[in-house]
Amino acid sequence: MIITGLSTLFAGVSLAQPQAAAILPAGDIPLARLVDLSADLAEVSIEYDATLLRGNATLRLAKELEGDQLWALTNELLAARGLTTLRRGTDSPLLSVVKLQDAARLAVADADFASLYAPIPGFVSVGLSLEHMAPDDFLAEIEPMLSSSGGEASRTPEPGVIRIADRTPVVRRVVELAAVLDTPDAVSSMEFVGVDSLAPAELIQLVGTIRGGSTAGGGEQGGRLFEGPDGRSVIVVGTARERADLRSLVGRLDENARLETRLYTPSGFGTSAVADLIKSSFGEEPNGLEIVEDGLTSTLQVTAAPAQHERIAALLERLESVPPGARRPLRAFPVRNRDAEEIASLIRNLVDAGMFESGLAARGRLAGEPSAQAGAGSMSRNRSGEDGFGDASDEGVRIAVDRGTSRLLAIGEPRDLDRIGVLVEELDVRQPQVMLEVLMVSLSDGQSRDFGIELQRLLDDAGTIVGLTSLFGISDLGLSDGGSGVLGSGSGATAVVLDPGDFSVVIRALENISDGRALSMPRVLVNNNESGTINSTVEEPFLSTNASDTVATTSFGGSSAAGTQVNVTPQIAEGDHIVLQYSVSLSSFVGESADPALPPPRQQNTISSRATIPDGYTIVVGGIEIESEAEAETRVPLLGAIPGVGELFKSRSQSSSRSRFYAFIKPTVMRHESFDDLKHYGRPFLEEARVDDGLPELLPRVIR
Repeated sequence: MIITGLSTLFAGVSLAQPQAAAILPAGDIPLARLVDLSADLAEVSIEYDATLLRGNATLRLAKELEGDQLWALTNELLAARGLTTLRRGTDSPLLSVVKLQDAARLAVADADFASLYAPIPGFVSVGLSLEHMAPDDFLAEIEPMLSSSGGEASRTPEPGVIRIADRTPVVRRVVELAAVLDTPDAVSSMEFVGVDSLAPAELIQLVGTIRGGSTAGGGEQGGRLFEGPDGRSVIVVGTARERADLRSLVGRLDENARLETRLYTPSGFGTSAVADLIKSSFGEEPNGLEIVEDGLTSTLQVTAAPAQHERIAALLERLESVPPGARRPLRAFPVRNRDAEEIASLIRNLVDAGMFESGLAARGRLAGEPSAQAGAGSMSRNRSGEDGFGDASDEGVRIAVDRGTSRLLAIGEPRDLDRIGVLVEELDVRQPQVMLEVLMVSLSDGQSRDFGIELQRLLDDAGTIVGLTSLFGISDLGLSDGGSGVLGSGSGATAVVLDPGDFSVVIRALENISDGRALSMPRVLVNNNESGTINSTVEEPFLSTNASDTVATTSFGGSSAAGTQVNVTPQIAEGDHIVLQYSVSLSSFVGESADPALPPPRQQNTISSRATIPDGYTIVVGGIEIESEAEAETRVPLLGAIPGVGELFKSRSQSSSRSRFYAFIKPTVMRHESFDDLKHYGRPFLEEARVDDGLPELLPRVIR
């Protein structure tokens, strides 16, 4: 158990004593903290089980409250959660927080309502002594007033005394009602009358003002009114004639104040300005007035009494009488995130499409005429130029762009300007950025095998030298100085069988294996729905020769480019998926030029498409794979076709190659308002390039 306010545990507090005051901060406050604070301000001792006071209470207080006011508010909040405060001891100022359904059983009956210690707990049990009215009749009258949860009323063994156990506001109303019903003639009774338009307290005050100023609503003509327990009715107390008079008066007042909802379409002025004017015209007594602005249709939905609607209609009629030339102000709309000319062009397109309604059509509908769809002339664009207004006295709206301050300048009726302001606010939204990493990988591997045999035979017949050879480019053999030459030149494994001047054999076996990998990874930061391009190329020049009959002139003939080209346009879709329009191209020179006047041969791989890829993942978006195989055989005619022996007169070669090109894309959405995600992403590249980012370096420090 928790007990607070021990300093006042045995001291009563009088209502006449000044109370401390405090203003609570707006927002959530723990319920237990609120109970402690209100108990301290009201100088009351309280104990409670902490498990009962869980959760928070949300307060929005416009002014400071005194101790008894905050105490009453706290008890209302506790009652809404099924809790209340009560006194367990007869003469003890200590209060307890209990469940509302157990309060009637735990509360100690006091002598009467006026003898309670102050501040009064949220739940009391008092005895009422009836002098004239029968207890059973009184119980039947007050039964509808009791709380549905925890409220009890019963007879006691003492004659003419009944016990009332309920929330303090309910018991207070029952005590006040007893003073009216328990009269010597015992002819007064009560009945419930429902109200629809006015609040019960407002209706009681209005009846009292009409009948003579009584705060209870009865006035000098007899009968009294009380608030009903449900908040939607009043209790009428008095004789049959008094109740009939009050019931008739309540019905007339409530019927006249019945609220109606009507739609108004102001023309010439904005809905927000008209709504503020209506509210200010009614001052601090709106009497149920409620105004809802519909920006989609430029209308006002007003809920008010019939008399209030008459005043609103008169106000709008007065506004309609204002000359058109006097209600065409100039307004500037700042554009902070997008190109001002782009938004101006979009609004002009909407104007040309007839998306705006003319002032005449709006006035006709306000007067009850059927609305007419306005044409393109209702709100026209500036035909005389993009930066001028033209004739500002014409009907419609004129729009210009101030590029220096990135603002839209518009002249027109306030109603149309409000609609343009809504459009600018909806369109001028900062778009997130996308960091795109494009990874292009080119893989190549190849293999070739060559095997051949070359033979040479020299014959000398009476000084005549005859040479017989089978050559396939394996060696460099020639006939000079008696027929000898260079043997065994070239690559690969070479075996030479040599008998100088008579016979020679060259055998060569060669295998070539190649494996290559080229990687290109450009990065580009692109705004949503914008295009980004990366070009990294190398240009190879070539010559041009102009020949004539006498002289040949050589000059620069041009250049051929090869490298990396990337063009991407991202669109952020739902769930941070990226709809990406991309074109990826990777080209390279694959050999020497066959002629100085010709560009070198070039291979180019290009992939372009439109795809949807997830944020933060590296996805392969395309690839090209090429495989080639070839076999070749070179042989001496006739001899090379002889089985077995023909192998000595031929050369064989085999080759295979495979090239692959893949394109990977990784998108990363950058959404942080302060660009912290972009700073974090770029930090490793700054460190690698040894570039200072300008931010102070944070060093750890030991605090003892």
